[in-house]
Amino acid sequence: MKIPFYGRLLLLSAFFTVGCTSILAYKHKILVNTYPVPSKIYRDGKELGTTPCYVKVNRKSKSPLIIKREGYETKEIPLTPQFNFFIFTNFFFNYGIGIPIDIITGTHKGFKEKKIVTSITPIEETKQSYKVNSFIPVENSDEYNFYNLKSKLRINDFKNKELKKGLKNLMFGATTNSNFLCQYIIKDTTVQVQIVSIFYKQYSFYRKSGGTSFLIHEQQHYNITEVFSRKLRKTLLNTTFTKNNIEVVLNKICFSTYKELVAFQAEYDNSVYSKPLKQKEWNKKVENLLNEYAQYQDINLSFHLSN
Repeated sequence: MKIPFYGRLLLLSAFFTVGCTSILAYKHKILVNTYPVPSKIYRDGKELGTTPCYVKVNRKSKSPLIIKREGYETKEIPLTPQFNFFIFTNFFFNYGIGIPIDIITGTHKGFKEKKIVTSITPIEETKQSYKVNSFIPVENSDEYNFYNLKSKLRINDFKNKELKKGLKNLMFGATTNSNFLCQYIIKDTTVQVQIVSIFYKQYSFYRKSGGTSFLIHEQQHYNITEVFSRKLRKTLLNTTFTKNNIEVVLNKICFSTYKELVAFQAEYDNSVYSKPLKQKEWNKKVENLLNEYAQYQDINLSFHLSN
């Protein structure tokens, strides 16, 4: 069939118009969170954002993500290349003309990672135990809650409003900021130690539109903190302290426990982010750990200092 001249022009222009179009995005989107926050994210020498946040990465580049925070080791996170099968949907939207464009621009490639949660390590040992004249009262306040297995977290315990503004476009339903606090008092040849698990209300955020659906996940973060508080108490009870080494050894043990805690929290989030059904497994795992260290619930310890 002979096509009229104007028809050939119209057909040719249609090919040119569609030929520069692809339905695939040039960049790959990844949700990134770190323990602790905030941390800076870089790739190919460019800053992409501050955790927790979404970052958009060039599909053509094979470079890893770089996580940086002052006082912490720089962490490199390689991205796993993955063929983007959505390239074939070009057949339905532009008769397949977008496929060669996707190949040229590199958008036919993708990355396996959609969400990344990672922990970063302090370069030097940080202060994790504090010498005091008296222990702080173990009473809940507007700023923090002390751990009580019988008293669960409530939505109103999450009071950070600034974080809510920053996360309004993210998929985060909530974030929990908790840690153990180790204080000690030295009296002659005796040292009294108090280790408590604290939930910091002003640094924790909850998206109320999610109802109570996120509370179980966040409660486990708090429970994990208590697990490591109990592990710390057990370690201290099996350690011999002297007048000369008490401050150095105590902080060294606390710092080591803190690093384990941060890594474990990241492992928990990574596991559940990738497979939400694993939440039930983690609920049981954390419950078992709390039971395993049940005999170390007492927050107060006392040691005799040897010479």
